[in-house]
Amino acid sequence: MSSDRMVLDGKALLAKHGHAADSWLLENVPFFECPDSAIEEIYYYRWRSYHKNIHWHAEFGGWTVHEGGGYGITPCPLGHHIYEGRWIKDRAYLRDYCRFWFTGRDNPRRYSTWFADGWQACYLVDGDAAQAVTLLEPLKANHEAWEKEHFDTERGLFRWIPDRDGMEASLAGFEAGEADQFQWNTVIFGGEGFRPSLNSYLFADCRAIAALAALAGDTAVDAGYAAKADALKARIQEDLWNPKQKFFMQRRGADGSFVSGREQIGFFPWAFHLPDDKPEYAEAWRQLMDPQGFKAQYGPTTLERRSSYFLRAFNHGCLWNGPSWPYSTSLTLAAMANLLNDYRQEIITREDYVDLLRAYALTQYDPDGRPMVREDHHPDEPRWLAMGDDYNHSRYCDLIITGLAGLRPRADDTLEVNPLVPAGWDYFCVDGILYHGRMVTILYDRTGSRYHTGTGLRVLVDGVEAAHSPTLRKLTVPFE
Repeated sequence: MSSDRMVLDGKALLAKHGHAADSWLLENVPFFECPDSAIEEIYYYRWRSYHKNIHWHAEFGGWTVHEGGGYGITPCPLGHHIYEGRWIKDRAYLRDYCRFWFTGRDNPRRYSTWFADGWQACYLVDGDAAQAVTLLEPLKANHEAWEKEHFDTERGLFRWIPDRDGMEASLAGFEAGEADQFQWNTVIFGGEGFRPSLNSYLFADCRAIAALAALAGDTAVDAGYAAKADALKARIQEDLWNPKQKFFMQRRGADGSFVSGREQIGFFPWAFHLPDDKPEYAEAWRQLMDPQGFKAQYGPTTLERRSSYFLRAFNHGCLWNGPSWPYSTSLTLAAMANLLNDYRQEIITREDYVDLLRAYALTQYDPDGRPMVREDHHPDEPRWLAMGDDYNHSRYCDLIITGLAGLRPRADDTLEVNPLVPAGWDYFCVDGILYHGRMVTILYDRTGSRYHTGTGLRVLVDGVEAAHSPTLRKLTVPFE
């Protein structure tokens, strides 16, 4: 979309948020504005922070994305990096970065992540099937290695410790440590079991590999991985759903019993469209808004407040027993958007989504009011608990585009838009989204006086109106 067909003045928006000199942002990211100053400001901050963590790897000869905060390359936030970075117009960054993991320079299974799912999510944005299938074989090999190293054939689930989920010092570790006077190594590296997080990620990877195989015309791999996805989904719903607690929870590896409390990872299955659309599963979401569950001013909390381990002090800077973690918050927001778009339920509303998105935005400031994302944050006080400036361990901009503005990436020739903005907003716009090779704009103008294109919700493709509604609602547009 040429500048004369843009709705928003990108240069003015970047200047407004202190990024006037950043030509990379001007050239590479969609522009966004809304009535909420914090939600808007953090959008541009997170793009700047992401760009700061893109590095040229001379030995590899390509781009990589760092974890940030002074840390280098690690697979723990890889899934977040891919989902966020898929909206960058220059596709070289993610193509290099994903290829990097199969060069032998690092192990993509050092931590859990949703690698294949992320790569297929890139395809849903750029529509480049030829590029998508280039990683089919290494992604298959990666999943087979997961199976060889961590799959429990008797239980039909993957075993893992919280630390390798990037969630050191969490509930299962504290429970394991209680028997030996909370020895440091036990709390950090103990608590092995069957976790909703890793198992959901690898379910999503199976489903993604099946989709990539279908693109490549490999019907055998498509059918085989679809069957793996179905089997893993069934085991997660049968074995990790606690009907008494009405929540997906970890089972201990030692005896198969459930851990003692609900953790935020119980929402993660919805981030990958895993649970069936049944009322009993939707009941889990009542805990998100419950003051004794996960609700917090800077939340959600990573452990429900009812737990005796909630915010228990321990000699480690990265605690997952109650603090708010952007890593988890962004997955929960992605799960909420899926819940609101693709499930029938009356527990979570779009106002709840925006309230949590705003809380997430307000979390991302330092005590001086400067935009900043670090590792973990106190759930009830405006302060970070661990350092690490520009900690690129989560996502945010993807949530604005796919959740708030409501562009729902698809593989077919239909453009689907379903904004989750609250009814009280007078306007919003995301402009210059590169999607399937076309430039998409999504805007809403209650009075018509802001964008001068008329009132209501509009979708533009290459600057030309493709759909309109006088109200905020789901729109679908033929897209070729």
